[in-house]
Amino acid sequence: GGPLFRSADAAATWSISSAGITRASLYALAVAPSSPSTIFAGADDDNGGDVFKSTDGGSNWVAVSAGLTDARVHAIAVDPTTASTVYIGTRSAGVFKSTNGGASWSPTSLKVGFVTALAVDPVTPATVYAGTDSSGFYKSTDGGATWAADTNSAFAASTIHSIVIDPATPTNLYVATSTGVYKS
Repeated sequence: GGPLFRSADAAATWSISSAGITRASLYALAVAPSSPSTIFAGADDDNGGDVFKSTDGGSNWVAVSAGLTDARVHAIAVDPTTASTVYIGTRSAGVFKSTNGGASWSPTSLKVGFVTALAVDPVTPATVYAGTDSSGFYKSTDGGATWAADTNSAFAASTIHSIVIDPATPTNLYVATSTGVYKS
């Protein structure tokens, strides 16, 4: 319900960094690893949602929600090698993908309800992971064209809050849920 803040000194001080953000509640942020001045933010409030993009390290933002049928965004992941490939997870319409930095969006085949977490494999960027609010855990190995559910998952009925891939050992995947942290 407030502005976006930014620190340029390892959290010693903070400044408001919301110029151009027109939504009250931000739920997701993602920095493009290959272009750190490019940042995406996802919003969801009582009046809808949007995706915002900054190309100047968060000083200024523009809405980049064209083509989205449900822009209530709760998860964002950026391809680690290509800053123009971005995935968003929405509250009710699944996962969308942009290959042009947010200028347009296309739905992926994952249409489950509330997508709460996303991660892109740093070694194989076509591999994308999605976590949901009690609908399970999903994996795509073709950039979101198809998804497979993790049917053996111990956290299938949990809310998945975060998915992190170990940068030193990308085969290690961590999932934070409402019932604990899991490692694969």
